[in-house]
Amino acid sequence: MKNEKRSYGEGRECVVAFRMQPDEYVKLKHDADDAGMTVSSYAREVVMKRSTTPMLEKNILFSIRHVLAELKKALHQGADGPEVHKAALLVQEVFTQRLLRK
Repeated sequence: MKNEKRSYGEGRECVVAFRMQPDEYVKLKHDADDAGMTVSSYAREVVMKRSTTPMLEKNILFSIRHVLAELKKALHQGADGPEVHKAALLVQEVFTQRLLRK
């Protein structure tokens, strides 16, 4: 059920609903309608209010985690350990530089 696609909303709203339980989505949809916003805009606003980390940093963190997961997968599939380690360090360095740039 976790990876099951649902047909709630259209476009970006589908991304919001992708891993939600149906009752959670319905509540979010009602709250968004009450606020006069789309589900995706409302969800983004809620995340920003509840979080001390700016959205840009969240996106960078997600990207870095995704790249590191790919590196880990490559390592398990037989990639050379030192090369994967160097790539992970490079990703970490780029991530640190981006955060320091703000």
